[in-house]
Amino acid sequence: LQSNAFNWLHSAVVKAIERLKEVLGRADKTRSSDGDGNQISGEEATETLEPLIGSFASYSCDTLSLLYTPFIMIVVVVFRDEAEITKLYGIKESDMEFYVLFALAIIPFQFIADMFLQNALELLHGWKILE
Repeated sequence: LQSNAFNWLHSAVVKAIERLKEVLGRADKTRSSDGDGNQISGEEATETLEPLIGSFASYSCDTLSLLYTPFIMIVVVVFRDEAEITKLYGIKESDMEFYVLFALAIIPFQFIADMFLQNALELLHGWKILE
């Protein structure tokens, strides 16, 4: 089962990288306008795309960690004696329940905050995210 999942994940990542190279290759070959009617070269257009991709890569990692945190905490609670993390830090089992509930409760509010932050990044850097 794991080998099938890893094979699927590997092929999906390879396809995504090939697609990204294809899109970036097209951006290098074409010329685009900067909004004022001035023509900019494909290389300049690609330079403005790299920070946007970096921002979304960082956001993706943050979002995945936000979604994984409750499950990791549940594993720590279930395997309390084996992990000994809670014992080392003196965290009671009843307190861990509050940690898990907080990790679950913060998810929708974090997504709302991220929407505002993405909008602020779009305005600050002049990125056209949804266009």
